[in-house]
Amino acid sequence: MSRRYTDNALTTLAGALAIGGTTLTVLTGKGDNFPSIAGRGAAGSALDYFVITMEDSAGNREKIKVEERAGGSDVLGSAGYPLARGYDGTAPRAWAAGDLVDLRIERKGIQEELTDLVAADAPARLFGPKASTTSGLNFGYYGGQMWVDGVLTTIADGLIALTASVTNYIEHDRAGVVSKNAVGFSADRFPIAEVVTNTVLMTSVTDRRIANRPQVGRLVKSVAGGAGTTVLTAAEARNDILEFTGALTGNRTIEVPTMPRVWIVFNNTTGAFTLTVKTAAGTGIAVPQGKRLVLLCDGTNVERSLTSIDGMLGGTLATALNLVVGGTAVPTIVKRKTADESVTSSATLQDDNHLTFAIGANEEWCSEFLISATGKLGVSGIKIAVTTPAGATQDIDAFIVASDGGGADEAAQERTTASGTAIDFEAARFSALLTGTFSVRVKVWVLNAGTAGNVTLQWAQSTSNANAITFFKGSYMPAHRIA
Repeated sequence: MSRRYTDNALTTLAGALAIGGTTLTVLTGKGDNFPSIAGRGAAGSALDYFVITMEDSAGNREKIKVEERAGGSDVLGSAGYPLARGYDGTAPRAWAAGDLVDLRIERKGIQEELTDLVAADAPARLFGPKASTTSGLNFGYYGGQMWVDGVLTTIADGLIALTASVTNYIEHDRAGVVSKNAVGFSADRFPIAEVVTNTVLMTSVTDRRIANRPQVGRLVKSVAGGAGTTVLTAAEARNDILEFTGALTGNRTIEVPTMPRVWIVFNNTTGAFTLTVKTAAGTGIAVPQGKRLVLLCDGTNVERSLTSIDGMLGGTLATALNLVVGGTAVPTIVKRKTADESVTSSATLQDDNHLTFAIGANEEWCSEFLISATGKLGVSGIKIAVTTPAGATQDIDAFIVASDGGGADEAAQERTTASGTAIDFEAARFSALLTGTFSVRVKVWVLNAGTAGNVTLQWAQSTSNANAITFFKGSYMPAHRIA
């Protein structure tokens, strides 16, 4: 919609104008002082118009909206586009020949120009103001295309009715559905425009679509105090990095919006209490104190964004973790036993089915084998060894801790520097009562020579016996390359 103006558009009525009159005639030859408009669009809300002010010698005034005047004509208005009397809250009245007809710059004209200027300044792009459908309290916007969950989706042009005499916050969701509210931009939606209205029209329009291209933000917020829930505001939740501080005296919950989003969360609180990040109705994740986690909201629950490291450990190297040595990232390998493994009636060392890792020539590694096991140590004993590539230098320490089931613990430890040499924990070293679970911990340091190869855990019974020794599923081995 376009409001028209001309310079020096001032004249008088050529004849009387009744209260219900739908056209008026100005003095002969003075019609072209006013804009020439061919009616477009619906009468009463035409796309082009101008507004005149009628005034008599007593100072009475009426504003009239004119939507059509043919070039060269002294007649304002037409049968198809009758005059809109009593415009902008004024009262229609009868006017006499000689009364003033004036096209003025006035308050409402400036307000409408402001709206039109904002619309004109916004190119015809997605959710931009659409001048041809924006009128009064109706905000028209352009459609276009946007990505919706990976699908290029067409959004149609639209129109949304605004609330009078408030600030309207116009926004869209992830699917391109437009809505408005009078409170503020929502955390789970994207801003379009901020529009201030009076009782009949928009008085200012501020394009907020720049917010659809967010920069990385960081929130530092104290959540000190006892047990309870801290609900993040929309502005707070838009930050990518969330750091929570303060002394906790009870378990604390951080409630985030229920929307697909990723945050880096730093629990920088003190006090022996938990900090859990969750949605209002979904499940959440407790962030350990002093730690940072990358958390993902899937639109229902909050989860760790990386939960599948375990899937990389079943019989293959896991190189998702790294140490930094001398400024250089070096790999950490984690392996686990994916099934129970048993040895029965055998004192011959054998390779563990799962706990082995490869090292390159001249590399230096530290590793631990952490085993949960069961067996009759007081009957069969156990042998432990670690094999390394030819020419390697190594130091191997083995520890065993067991309980006799009566409350007494027994432990044994031995060390070797030879590859494949058994550390023999004979049955005689343990009480005959040791017939249940026990733990094995083997610490290994290897400085390899020029031959690449594997570092492999070996084990067997110390004395062949029909009572099996079993290493349980879930026993594991972290190994760190340090040079």
